Amino acid sequence: MKKKIDSLLCDLDGVLTKTADLHARAWKLLFDDLLEQASEGTLGVGQKFVIATDYPKFIDGKPRLEGIRSYLKARKLDIPEGDKDDPAEMKTVHGLGKKKNQLFHKLLNAEGVKIYAASIKAITAWKNKGLKIAVVSSSKNCLSILQSAGIEQLFDAIVDGNVAQEKGLAGKPEPDVFLYAAFLLQTNPKNAAVAEDAAVGIEAAKRGKFALSIGILKENNARILLKSEADVTVRDLSEITYTGESMRYPLSLEKLDHACLSEYHISRSLQLYEPVFFFDYDGTLTPIVAHPEDALLSQATRERLKTLSERASVAVISGRDKDDVKKLVGLENIFYAGSHGFDIEGPGSVTHHVPHAQDIMRSVIKATALLQEKLQATDGVQIEPKKFAVAVHYRNTPKDLWQEVREVCQQVADQFSNLKNSEGKMVMELRPDVDWDKGKAMEWVAGKLGVQSPQFHYFYMGDDFTDEDAFRALPENGTGILVGSHEGYTYADYHVKGPEEIDQLLTSFINIIQKHRMDV
Repeated sequence: MKKKIDSLLCDLDGVLTKTADLHARAWKLLFDDLLEQASEGTLGVGQKFVIATDYPKFIDGKPRLEGIRSYLKARKLDIPEGDKDDPAEMKTVHGLGKKKNQLFHKLLNAEGVKIYAASIKAITAWKNKGLKIAVVSSSKNCLSILQSAGIEQLFDAIVDGNVAQEKGLAGKPEPDVFLYAAFLLQTNPKNAAVAEDAAVGIEAAKRGKFALSIGILKENNARILLKSEADVTVRDLSEITYTGESMRYPLSLEKLDHACLSEYHISRSLQLYEPVFFFDYDGTLTPIVAHPEDALLSQATRERLKTLSERASVAVISGRDKDDVKKLVGLENIFYAGSHGFDIEGPGSVTHHVPHAQDIMRSVIKATALLQEKLQATDGVQIEPKKFAVAVHYRNTPKDLWQEVREVCQQVADQFSNLKNSEGKMVMELRPDVDWDKGKAMEWVAGKLGVQSPQFHYFYMGDDFTDEDAFRALPENGTGILVGSHEGYTYADYHVKGPEEIDQLLTSFINIIQKHRMDV
């Protein structure tokens, strides 16, 4: 799924830096000491601050003093408010706030600032594409932490606890700090995304009516964050793709619209742009079958593909060998990418092969022999040698043997430096260990077709985990359609139930293109 986004507002702790752990430990030191001093009649003996539950529930994302008030109220601790001049030794809300800050800085000085490298790498790339980025944190130590980490130059605006106090901005879950950051970036909340690891931050983003709220999952926040209203939850920002105009992010299948019921949006893309079509084969153009050799393309589907290819550019990108899928589809003048794009052929003798092809083919032959030896007694396993890969199908294998099959595949893959083990629907595949996938194959084919300008719109249809690489690589003018379902999340925009509904879409594509050209 994608949304048009021009700005990103990030929390600091738990999103960009690993100081959330230091903060949590400082809070524990503070409250454990306080609880130990409390009378038995008030709290009972031995009560402690529990980071896994108390930190995300009462503290995380809130201004320091508000977090203290929240926890004291929950524990029925009657501590006076005091005032801002109270020293750290004074048992008041303000005094506790200063003491907590001292504890945090002691840990920070001892251990330093660690960053979430994948997230920093992602926003660095996004900034180079023109995304405006701000840090929005309740911490008054925000700037010093950014400077210590050496990443302050990444941000176009910083709204921290000091700014909130100076401007009189309410803390999270009120949206004031995010709205002020959007003002500094000169953006509208409807065009901005918020990345937060705290439920109160997600709530603030929702109250501010921001376009997209991204929940960053950590060990101690998953239970609460997954119950929040975050639009998407990811482990880090590298799981989000930014095209230069939109963010593409993973969603569960039930949140996707059905492609056949979204004809207006799809037809608009067909009318406004020149369409380019990319198809997976198994499970997309043909149903999944027990034996790969039985996945035959129907004559009706072949005729629709032929008609479509006469009106637009078409490519088939399959995990099968290129020659195999080319024979099964049986059409001229389209691109065929086999072995997940490692072997490509197109009109005019255009070809592409994986680097070090001969070495990889030799490794595949050896790996195939090892797999046949180790799995020959395993019921239902079908080993499918390919030119640049070997697939192990276990769809017909008893369920209690599935893990054993996966482990054998991994053990064999580990013996070859140029092969890696990957997983699809009921299939493990040892394929070249190079930075190449269906998404990069799609981009390569698009380059050869000369369809990389904004006037073109890509449609990619696939059913497998390997097709997620292509969904994620779709450009701004791109639509991903998931066929069937798979476990986990998908970067597709729409879904259909199966290949029979792809046939319906093919008919719709042809009719819409034909009508549009007649109208023009």
